[in-house]
Amino acid sequence: MNTPPCTPRRQKSPPYARSTVASSAKSSSKSLAAPTITANSAVKDPSTPSRSPNPHRIPTHFRTPPSNAPIKSTPGQVCHLARLPAELRTVIYNFVLEPELENHINRPHRFGRSLPRTRLVRVCRRIRYEVSYEFYRRAHFSTYVVHNDFFTVMNWFRRLTPLQRAAVSRNPNLTLELRLSAYPGIITNEKYAWDATRNIGNIYEVSPRNRDRFLRLGGLVTWFTFIAHPALRDVEFRYSLGADKWHYWGMSKRFGAVDVDEILRGTLGPLWGESGARAQLDGEQKEAVVRGVERMVKSLEETQAALGVDFGKWHRRVKQLRRSLLGNGVEGSR
Repeated sequence: MNTPPCTPRRQKSPPYARSTVASSAKSSSKSLAAPTITANSAVKDPSTPSRSPNPHRIPTHFRTPPSNAPIKSTPGQVCHLARLPAELRTVIYNFVLEPELENHINRPHRFGRSLPRTRLVRVCRRIRYEVSYEFYRRAHFSTYVVHNDFFTVMNWFRRLTPLQRAAVSRNPNLTLELRLSAYPGIITNEKYAWDATRNIGNIYEVSPRNRDRFLRLGGLVTWFTFIAHPALRDVEFRYSLGADKWHYWGMSKRFGAVDVDEILRGTLGPLWGESGARAQLDGEQKEAVVRGVERMVKSLEETQAALGVDFGKWHRRVKQLRRSLLGNGVEGSR
């Protein structure tokens, strides 16, 4: 007896290409008849937008997939690299990525999710995740900060994915250089000054000669509040000091023990005086400031130990700051 051949089971489409229950019900209610597909007609991708008033006016970079788009799953292909032992894969990642090289996060091509342009990250989804984790966990990231403007490093953290942010939290090689500039801080306009300081008070209540210090205090409080977030609370930042001073023969780097006190007065000095007295901080901001200042002074004492700088004065000032903001009953952080 001849039995009819069985019909092969149709392969299921990937999850991102399947229509949802709501979209299926909406399409069936509009037209009960299924559309006929001719040989010349093209099947529309269900993952693309179905409605657009002017589809021809959509920018090209929105119509074409980006280079860092999620890698589509290919169950039929076998990744031979993923079958290697984890120890051997880690050696390959470190050899290709070279994490010991310096990565300046203030450069545009190093912003956010960018990885070194290697074909290794395009092998498969699993390899991309592992490479990303190894890179952000071991790479040496650095940037410089002038006039307490931490916008670059904060923007860099905001652009990271949760996986990359978790890897960065285990990276001990994050260096922030507090740079001494020969140029004073520039207030572009009143709106910028108000936006940068409205989280700590009213800048117009400060005398004009101390408004630059109040502006630097706003940047410092914003940074300490930012790193007090639970996702960044355990990140170990290494603070270092640097100075670029302008001389008549050109730019030359001169840095010594004399400049350390000048940089600390420019960075932490706004916490005292009229600028600190005019600041209106809530309880969360006070705890973040005290914890951030203690961590900064401790890190600077470790990184600048070769210069023989006495940080005893700054430790005493930090204790006074803790008592004035949090009271005498709060113990210092360890």
